[in-house]
Amino acid sequence: MPATRLYVPTEGAGAACRRCWGLTYESRQERNYKPRGSFLGFMTLRMSAQLCTLTSRERRAEAAAKRYAERREILARGT
Repeated sequence: MPATRLYVPTEGAGAACRRCWGLTYESRQERNYKPRGSFLGFMTLRMSAQLCTLTSRERRAEAAAKRYAERREILARGT
């Protein structure tokens, strides 16, 4: 399957897709969110998962903004 995005993790590295760099998504490494036990336990687990998702989303957005700024700086130096 063709890649829709290429990644350049460091200044000296070449561009490659996620599969070529061996990158994976954090959510694929986490445990399954299957509910077990009581309804209260399920709701607690669900709220915990939502909080984890929101926190991860914020962290990823900050990292993306930092990477974007770094790439702009690299490209500005190249022109």
